[in-house]
Formats: sequence, structure tokens, C-alpha cells
Amino acid sequence: MRSTAPWAHPWPWICAVYCALLFVREVTLVAGSPFNSYPFMFSDSYDYFFEGQALAVRLQGIVPPEFPILRSPGYVLVQTLAHLTPRPEFVLFFVTNVFVWFFLMTPYFLTRIFGASQTALYAVGVLFLLNPSNELFAYILSDAQALSLMMLSTVCYLAHWQKKSETYLYLAALLALLGALTQTYTAIPLLVYLGLDTVVRFFKTPGPLVRRIGWKAIGIVIALASAYLLVRMAWTSAIPHKATPATFSLIQLNFSNIGFYLDTWGYLVVLYSPVLVVLALNFKAIRKTLVADPLIWRTGVIVVVFATLAFFYQWKDFRFTFTYLPLLFTIVLWLDRPAHRIARKMLVTTAVVHLLFLFVLSGGHPLDKSLQSIGVAPSSTPVFKMLRAQPMDRGQLEGRCGNLERICPDAEFTPRTRYQERVFNAMKQLHANLPEESQP
Repeated sequence: MRSTAPWAHPWPWICAVYCALLFVREVTLVAGSPFNSYPFMFSDSYDYFFEGQALAVRLQGIVPPEFPILRSPGYVLVQTLAHLTPRPEFVLFFVTNVFVWFFLMTPYFLTRIFGASQTALYAVGVLFLLNPSNELFAYILSDAQALSLMMLSTVCYLAHWQKKSETYLYLAALLALLGALTQTYTAIPLLVYLGLDTVVRFFKTPGPLVRRIGWKAIGIVIALASAYLLVRMAWTSAIPHKATPATFSLIQLNFSNIGFYLDTWGYLVVLYSPVLVVLALNFKAIRKTLVADPLIWRTGVIVVVFATLAFFYQWKDFRFTFTYLPLLFTIVLWLDRPAHRIARKMLVTTAVVHLLFLFVLSGGHPLDKSLQSIGVAPSSTPVFKMLRAQPMDRGQLEGRCGNLERICPDAEFTPRTRYQERVFNAMKQLHANLPEESQP
């Protein structure tokens, strides 16, 4: 009898090897202070490093400087855990890659739940594993954690749908809450699924009004929102800070982003051309499934909600598109019926195109993937950027501080924005207040 244990299947091991290689490469890119030396950093990254170390020293009885911007607690607490250890990069990259592993396991989990073919698993697995935008997982960002929790919450909801298990539904809500406390968008799939369930139940359930209302779904949404607001209130009250990130205020109903998203979606059309061609050639066979399958159209609605919010969000960043792509990928699993064989037709060509974007073709900056940036540039591809990267001395610590560990007052960081300057100054102030034995 063939084993059904996860470790008996090759996919978990493929994902584990991927994450192990990423972990090893990441830790070799740290020399001394990760804040100073790790090369893959954006403005948010400096924030997370500072806040994690500041909370760690606060737990040791040292009062840190006021936070320039207070980020959501989920990833900051991971940074705090890491900075309570002698080598924070080991803990940080290990935890991050555990989240990456769970994210990459999404096709496997869904295959087990819905009994999809192994071909479908590997076809969708290619879309997850070889996605060029996975280079974002090497950056010090909360996205790996948030995306993993979002997809795990989605998997649990779909398991509830398939198995009619309330345990999976409550687990989906818990994971959505943990995700929302990392990045707010993480809760969107579950909220939309529950909202659509409530609407469908209202119109399809016979009898009096009280029976037609989805009380359980409403209760979960209220509990989720209440817990989220209470934790956020406690978090912002407990930690002195100057500001919090603007989120909902950046959603504005105008079309100023149309040029950016036409370029972004053009890039995606090229990257996913094998998938689009196969779907177009088989549209007649799959159109009934697209409309009739309740999970497909529900997931489609979630993607539309994500895309609409991203379009009107006044911040041009490819990550807002990257967040909902995994939900689109899962639809391939449900379309791969015996009569369609969608996955078999797209597996090889999809893998080839993705490998080209990993090793040969550049798609532009990680936060600005665009059609006009596509070109033959092997040195700018995700794989070669990772291989060529070297530890930095961002603050000139070796010459100005005499070591690569301690950020002294003479450290000379070069901020690109006024916000980065505030974070760099806060980090120098934090290190200046540390006793010598507490220096990292």
C-alpha cells in the first residue's frame, strides 16, 4: 500500500531543499551586524531590524528611542525573537524560510484536499516554486510570513469547504488573524469567502429570515475584527512611536496608477503566456467549469477585490500584485479535470519560461516588474543577483567604528530618503545607549 504521509512525497523535499539553499546563502551574506551588512534591504527592512532590536533591548530593561514608524506586530516580534539570540540572522532566516516552505507547499496541500492529479500539482508547483518574484523572499520584509499565513488560512477554509469540518474553519480564522497582524491584506481571502457564503446562504436557504442569515460567518468576522483591533490598540499603546504606516488613507478612487499597472500586467502576460495560451485554446471546454464551480468563481471574486484595491492604492509597488497571484494559481488545480488535462499541456512550457526569467531574462526591479524592463540580462536575473551578492559595510563600520558589529555614533550611513535618515539615526541612538556587554 502506498504511503500517504507528506514525507513520502517528493514535493515537500523539493521545497525543503529550495528553502535550505536560500537559508545557507542568506546567512553567508551577513558579516557582523546584519543591519549594516545584509545586501537585500529596502526602507521597510531597516525599520524591521531597528524595531526588533529595540524591543529586544527593552525586554532587557533598556529604554530604546522612540520608533520613527511602528510596524504591525507579526514580523516585528519575529525580529525581536531573533535579536534575543547571539546571532539574529540565523533565527530570522530560519523562521522566514519555514514560512516560505509552507507557502510553497500550498499546491501539495490543495492536491491532497481535492484529489487533483500529480501533473496538476507539479504544474501549479512550478508557478509557486520558480516564480521570479520569489526573490522578494530574500529581502528583509514581512511578505514571506504574510503570504504564507494567507495561503494557509485559504487552504484551511478550502479544507473546511471540502470536508465540512468546523475545526478547519476556526483554524482558517486564527491564521487570518495572525496574518492580518503581519500585513492587513492577509485576511481578505477569508473575509470574502465568508461574505460570499453569507450572501449565497441568504438567497438559497428556504424558510424564515432567521434561518437564512449566516450567523456563524458573521460571528467569525466580528470575532476576527475585534481581536485584530484589540491587539493593534494594545500594540500601539504600549510602544512609543511617532507614526504608523498609512494604509486605508492611500486608497483613492482615481486612475493615476493606470500606466503602472498596464506595464505590470504586460509583464505578467509574458511570464504566464503558456498558461494563458492553454486556457484560451481550451476555453470552450472549461467555460462551464469556470462559471459553475463555486470555488472557482469565489476565488475569482477575491482576485478581483485584491486587484481593485491594489489599483486604487496610491503606492506603486509590484508586491501588491504578487500577493494575489497564488490565488490565481490555485484555480488551475480545479480546472484540471480528466476532460481538460490543462496541467499536462502547460507544465513544460511554463517551466521553460520561468527558468528563462530566472537565468536569462530580467523583468526589472523586484518592486517594479514591468513589460518595458524585460530584456536579455543574465547578470540582472534573480538567481545571478543572489549568487553575485556580497556582504556590505553600509555604515562604514570597519573604518569608523573599528569593527563590523557595533554601530557607533561615527557610522556613516547614506540614506536615500528622509525617512531612512530617521531610522539610521534611531539605530545609532539605540546602540549608543547600550552598555558595552550588550552590544551585538
